[in-house]
Amino acid sequence: MMLTKFFKSKKNNVSEQNVQVYEETPLILKQNVPIYLKIEEETSEYVGWTYDDKKNGKGVVTYKNGSKYDGNWEDDVKHGNGKFTWKSGGMYEGEYKKGKMDGTGRKVWGSGNWEGDIYRGEWKNGKKHGKGIYTWKSGSVYDGSWKDDKRCGKGRRIWKKNGKSVGQYIGSWKDDKRNGIGKIVWEDGNTYKGRWKDNKRIENEKLIKKMMNWFRTGI
Repeated sequence: MMLTKFFKSKKNNVSEQNVQVYEETPLILKQNVPIYLKIEEETSEYVGWTYDDKKNGKGVVTYKNGSKYDGNWEDDVKHGNGKFTWKSGGMYEGEYKKGKMDGTGRKVWGSGNWEGDIYRGEWKNGKKHGKGIYTWKSGSVYDGSWKDDKRCGKGRRIWKKNGKSVGQYIGSWKDDKRNGIGKIVWEDGNTYKGRWKDNKRIENEKLIKKMMNWFRTGI
């Protein structure tokens, strides 16, 4: 690790307008004093604030693989608001907690299977969790609840083709599939409202229940 041109704030004020320049020579960093510096490591370069020999405050890390993070740090991990840009062209901008996406934020997927897809909403421990809107490159949309990166709870899914809506589902989800009570409406007006299991509709559920009741009671 190599340190170059670092600055110490006056009276612990971490504003870049109040900095004092030191010579570019190897120095022992003082603990418990905010310092603005450049750190060159094997796989990345950091420019920003440090405290107690760790990244703390606003700083930018440029990775040698082409990725970049610009945002807040706490004890050497991403924490607070920040923006991460992947080499693939994808990006996330929002809240971090202990190094992971956590809170509210927006992610755009880069090259790959989900290129162009966008998610805006809540995150927990690096996964989509809570309320959020996922928009596919095709224009299709899911607006609803998430749990551990999967659609779960109440939500609305709109299918689009060539920019026009061709159908929608409003109802319950579990494990990223339609599960529970829900209603689907297609462009031609056909509608189904009832119970779903793993994306399949259970059309004769009421009839089956009546037949089972007949067998039990003999009526």
